[in-house]
Amino acid sequence: MLELWNLMDTPLEEQQMFQNVTCNIAASEHEITEPNTLSIDFLSYVESEVLRLEQHKASKMKDLVLKKKTELEEHRRRAHLIGEEGYAAKFSDEAIEAGKD
Repeated sequence: MLELWNLMDTPLEEQQMFQNVTCNIAASEHEITEPNTLSIDFLSYVESEVLRLEQHKASKMKDLVLKKKTELEEHRRRAHLIGEEGYAAKFSDEAIEAGKD
């Protein structure tokens, strides 16, 4: 979660809701004293935040790939390069799929 927040430049206000989770990341089970921190409901809530961040990341990566594809096509057009048909489409599909991992 911390890595995704950093990668996605998540505002501190959004991170505050999960402050009790992030401060317990390195804690062992007996060191966690706040009630319901390990409850199924709360862990599901944290899991939904991670899923939201992963979806946001995938969306941003797709946008970035499409932007770069457009830039590449523009450079090719300006340079009057004739390339393999479907290359850009193949490139973007592969890049988007690779970004999901």
